[in-house]
Amino acid sequence: MRKFNTSGPNISKKHYTIQRTNLVQKGIELVEDDRYFTIWAPRQTGKSTYFRQLAKKLTAQNYKVAHRATAFKFVKFFLYIHYLMQL
Repeated sequence: MRKFNTSGPNISKKHYTIQRTNLVQKGIELVEDDRYFTIWAPRQTGKSTYFRQLAKKLTAQNYKVAHRATAFKFVKFFLYIHYLMQL
């Protein structure tokens, strides 16, 4: 049974999750255009969940994705993306 998540990572199999399809597609387009971008929003608004969804889609398209969260309750993701054909 799914539940609402109020802290920690949102796991779609365990928690209610909004699929940000349009925003993920915009992220894919930015990556394909070799653009860097950041997302700034208040806590608990889905920033980490968005980047996990984006990473999953990019990995399916043969991108190599690495992301890291920093400490101090502020989560910042640093996407470092290489297209596998360029490696």
